[in-house]
Amino acid sequence: MVNVKEIEKTYRSYFDFTGFKTPKGSLRINPTTGKITVLDNVYLWLTPPEGRLPVEFEMVNFSMQLIRRGLVTLAGCPKVVRQNFFCQSNQLTTLEGGPEKVGMEYNAADNPLQNLDGLASEIGGTLFIDYHRNLPLLRALVAPEVVFANYDSSEPPPRDIMREFRGTGREGAFECRRELRKAGFEGNARW
Repeated sequence: MVNVKEIEKTYRSYFDFTGFKTPKGSLRINPTTGKITVLDNVYLWLTPPEGRLPVEFEMVNFSMQLIRRGLVTLAGCPKVVRQNFFCQSNQLTTLEGGPEKVGMEYNAADNPLQNLDGLASEIGGTLFIDYHRNLPLLRALVAPEVVFANYDSSEPPPRDIMREFRGTGREGAFECRRELRKAGFEGNARW
């Protein structure tokens, strides 16, 4: 058994603030696992210690914002975020621990990503990521649209190739890999 009251206290100290409080009926804590389901939006407003979420989530029914909070990991994120998932402007090098399904937009821009490991296998809207020539891009094909937010203008991203294969997931990865390599984007032609 977990201490539900302590988990709720921790949640409220990091996620509730003046002007935004999670309604009591919208916050559900599993008494066995301690994982939280929120039937509303979630906003991390206080920077957690060690760059980790202070509680674990199971599901967020609307959007989740973890913006500019010094996160180094997405461990503890919900498996499902039904609307938007925003984790931009942190210190993430990977998306491991992040949601498996995002119903709409997934924004991971302005992070020093080295790979897209852990990227949701289902994204209903646009994926925002920074671009560099060694970032494996084939996982991004799960999204119906990919926007490269930051990149060196002397090395522009392979927008046209990614646009051609967007939303195809693993099915389109082989052909996309071939096109990326043919166009000189060897570092991007990886899963």
